Amino acid sequence: YLGYPLYGSRSRNGQTSLGKLLGVDPQCADNSSLVQQVQALPENLFALVQVTEVPVSPLTSQAPNQPLTPPPAAPLVFDPWRVHSYTGLSHLILRREPDASATDAPAGYLDDDPGDDPSVLTAASRRGNEGRSGFDQFSFPRGRRIGIGLHTLLEHLDFGAGPEQRALAVARCVSRLGLVQDKAELETALALWLEHILQTPLGHHTLFRLAAIPRQDCLNELEFHFPVNTGQALVDTLKAANYLAPDATLALHQISGMLTGLIDLVVRVEGRYYLLDYKSNHLGDTAADYAPAALAQAIRQHQYDLQYLLYTVALHRYLRQRLPGYAYKSHFGGVCYLFLRGMDKTKANSGVFLDQPDAKLVDQLDRVLGGHV
Repeated sequence: YLGYPLYGSRSRNGQTSLGKLLGVDPQCADNSSLVQQVQALPENLFALVQVTEVPVSPLTSQAPNQPLTPPPAAPLVFDPWRVHSYTGLSHLILRREPDASATDAPAGYLDDDPGDDPSVLTAASRRGNEGRSGFDQFSFPRGRRIGIGLHTLLEHLDFGAGPEQRALAVARCVSRLGLVQDKAELETALALWLEHILQTPLGHHTLFRLAAIPRQDCLNELEFHFPVNTGQALVDTLKAANYLAPDATLALHQISGMLTGLIDLVVRVEGRYYLLDYKSNHLGDTAADYAPAALAQAIRQHQYDLQYLLYTVALHRYLRQRLPGYAYKSHFGGVCYLFLRGMDKTKANSGVFLDQPDAKLVDQLDRVLGGHV
């Protein structure tokens, strides 16, 4: 049954949903075409019933109105159990380091700043590296949506794909980001940028390139969940290993619940497993802005060190359960945080922050976080 006001409507019948469904002339302003269209349909399936009057029976209440009373207040229950993430824990660990002040960060420093709107790019923002015209990885649009788009591109891309497949992936990425203006230029810039990302030599013990890693040796978006039960001991452990300043404190006495997260990429190279994370932070418009000291500051500023330590423990537990004869020192290759805008295929580890947490620290964090059965 479909109710439809044939009379008294100010809309053009042909432009309504029913009119479009029946193929009525969009310019039809009267009801005759609509009625004729319905009457032409098979009678055993369709019938036109016109209702001109609808009797209304008002509802009268016989019972007197009763005053409303609020329900009793719910009891206050203290339950510290939560689902925690790196972001949540980073807010609970209070750092008082001088370099942690947001005022010390250069312009555009924040990771995927939502204030950057790619739809309002101007000619002034279209300068390439060293004053060249057009876009490059430094002047490519910024913003949270751009960061998510780049993550999605790399997540679904076969690193060993040929030029045609990569070109299709780039075009799809730019379209999904809604970058209509200067679309051809942006696709060209992203294609060149992607080449640098895939061909930059990475690694601690062994240099490798993403483009050379077979798909079966890549694990994208490794999701983890494990119980956590810790407190000040977590902060004390990080301070003792110089990952936190001596005066850092924990906002809560106890952290309990589940710890969850997503590791962007795990790769296996020559029997070692590397933890990779993509960062689209805009630190500046030259390669010098992505030098090791600048990357170390970005890691400290955003507490990415806390992130990769938690992720390292998660991967450590995963490999310990899945890999026969697993040993951290011989199987864990290290952490590679890829600051995508600074990557250069002509320089090993350019735009890449590297760390290999000490095995004793990882074992201690594994115990401190708790959650073992």
